[in-house]
Amino acid sequence: MSRNPIVSDFMERNCTRFNPKLKLSEALNILIDRQLIAALVVDDQEKPIGILSEKDCLRELLNRGYNQMPLGTVKEYMHPAPEAISESMPVAELTKLFSGSPHRRWPVMEAGKLTGQITRRDVLMGYHKLLK
Repeated sequence: MSRNPIVSDFMERNCTRFNPKLKLSEALNILIDRQLIAALVVDDQEKPIGILSEKDCLRELLNRGYNQMPLGTVKEYMHPAPEAISESMPVAELTKLFSGSPHRRWPVMEAGKLTGQITRRDVLMGYHKLLK
């Protein structure tokens, strides 16, 4: 690559998205079946409003007891999504965001439309491929 990478070079376009009204038990099944550590939660206009992670689900299992299926909806257990970033953001700038933040993924939007997400792992894998 002759230029410095930008978010669109490394991002995931076909990411799993949850509706906030989805039952937590169904979301948990999807996370497990797809071997995901988290997924974006979007409203009816596909705007990111949160993230549901394994940690959020574990917290509910701990609170309810391990012998009961989690109740409630994704909205009740998700944590807020960070502000979306642009596909044209330099990955070096994003790396600084990751370094100073607890967030492991950022929603990516262009022209007011969700186009995907980028995770810490996406950045590491992208750089790894460039350096080979």
